[in-house]
Amino acid sequence: MGKAEYVLALDGLWWGQPQRVISHASTAVDLLERTGERYWLGLTHWVQGINYALIGSFDAALDEEAKCGEIGSEIGSTRLETYAAWATGAIRAFMGDAEAGIESCRRSLERSPDPFNTATALGWLGYAYVENGEPAQAIGHLQKAIELVTRFGHRYTQVLYASYLSEALFLTGDLVTARRVVAEGLELATGAKFQYGTALSNRLLGRFAQAEGAFVEARRLLSGARETFLSIEAAHEVGRTELWLAELAHAQGDRDSLRAHLAEAHALFTRLGLPRYMERTERLSGEWGAPLSS
Repeated sequence: MGKAEYVLALDGLWWGQPQRVISHASTAVDLLERTGERYWLGLTHWVQGINYALIGSFDAALDEEAKCGEIGSEIGSTRLETYAAWATGAIRAFMGDAEAGIESCRRSLERSPDPFNTATALGWLGYAYVENGEPAQAIGHLQKAIELVTRFGHRYTQVLYASYLSEALFLTGDLVTARRVVAEGLELATGAKFQYGTALSNRLLGRFAQAEGAFVEARRLLSGARETFLSIEAAHEVGRTELWLAELAHAQGDRDSLRAHLAEAHALFTRLGLPRYMERTERLSGEWGAPLSS
């Protein structure tokens, strides 16, 4: 029963149903703790940690991954230890601490016990490099990760890494390849009904449209991404999307919208306890002459 509850939690993660994940994972922990079955208990803490990260409960996410890693160490499971390491790296990068994210993902990669774990660690290492402002460094890691997960037929991670690769390519000036990569990811995400991936892809397409001066299309895509993130309770990504909507408003000279988006982003980052994102929002507010308070 505990294993079945874990599988239901994992399924809910990909379907964008965070409360379902919390419910099934909590039940799985309760059941598995009664049995003494440690490996699956570690997996349950791992999936719960990822779920908490996606909804912005980062302290809880780190705590769950720490439990996964501790169980892995206790029972000698390198797989659990490395799962916890790359998941912790992804969470740190989500929080804006990309350097710590890089270190944790590298640690996972060095000890990886199997090709799928290697692919996953490579993908999140690439993401951490993107978040650290090193897109050129990210590209090779993400390309290799996509190559590997494509072999395994794991569409969800393929979509995620396609989005991060597309962003890295865009940031290095290769908009043509970035568009192709994100279009492939969007097609996969749509087919798999992977809402998180769909929103990531559409947000990127909105940024590309803005870069090309297609402001109406950019607003449609960015607003749509924000609504999808809201629907799956991905508060952190809602805040990040608000920052891009703020940049679009700044480009259009729409000061009312600019201040509204910055204020919403700052409020979300404050609630989630993300000082680095709060600082980023405050810096943009100052640069753009749009104070967060009247």
